[in-house]
Amino acid sequence: GPVYTYYGLTNFFQNHRMYIRSYDPMQLVGNTRKNFTVVKEGKCRPYMTINNKIIAPCGTIANSLFNDSFHLFYLKESSRKKVELLNYGLAWPTDKLLKYSNPSRFPHDPAQAFSETIPPPHWKRPVYHLDQFNASNNGYVNENLIVWMRNSFLPDFIKTHGVLKPDGIFNDGLPAGNYSLLINYAYPVFRFNGTKRFIITNTFSLGASNYFILFFFCFVSILCFIISFALLYLRNKFHANSSV
Repeated sequence: GPVYTYYGLTNFFQNHRMYIRSYDPMQLVGNTRKNFTVVKEGKCRPYMTINNKIIAPCGTIANSLFNDSFHLFYLKESSRKKVELLNYGLAWPTDKLLKYSNPSRFPHDPAQAFSETIPPPHWKRPVYHLDQFNASNNGYVNENLIVWMRNSFLPDFIKTHGVLKPDGIFNDGLPAGNYSLLINYAYPVFRFNGTKRFIITNTFSLGASNYFILFFFCFVSILCFIISFALLYLRNKFHANSSV
C-alpha cells in the first residue's frame, strides 16, 4: 500500500476550447449570489438552465462527469470479501480548499441549499447527494467531481477513483489472490469512439507508476546523447580546420 484505483478514458478531448470554458468558478465556491452570472455571462453554455432553474453545477465539464461505479471483491475459497475503496483524499488539497466550497446553508440543510437549482441533465442524483455513504463528501466538495473538473491536456488519460481502506486483511495492501470486479456500466463511450479501463496500482513519493514518462525520459536521454556526440564531433572537426 497505499493502493489506488483509477479509471481511464481514451479519445476523450477534455482540452477542447469550448469544453474547458464551460463552467462557472464563482458557482463552484458556493457563492449563490453570483449564480446570475451563469445566465447573464453565459459561462456554462450550453448547460446553464432547465425550466428556468440554474443547473448546479453548470457547464459541459460537470455534465459529462464520469459515473460508472466499481465494486472490487477478494475471492478466498468459497467466499468473497468486498474491498472497501474510499472516495475521499483523492483531490489536490489546493483545489478542495481554494476552488470548491458549498453554500453557507449546506451543512444545516443540503437540499434547501440547492433548492433553487437543478442537477445536470446527464446526472442521476443531485449534487448534494453525489455520495450516498459519506455526507461530508457531497456538494461541490465531492472529490470525484473535483478530480473530474481538473481537465486533462491529452485525449487519453486516467483519473483517481478511490483509495484502499486499510482494514483487516487489507492493512498492508491487497493480498495475493483472485479478485472479481463488478462494473455498473452507465458511461457510454461509443459516441466518441473511446474506450474505458480500470486500473489498480500502488503509489510512492513520486506518484503512481507511469511507463509513458519512463520511455519519454529514456528517449530524450538518448537523443541528448546523440546530439552532444554530434556537436562534439563537429567542434573537433571545424576547430582542427580553423587552426590550420
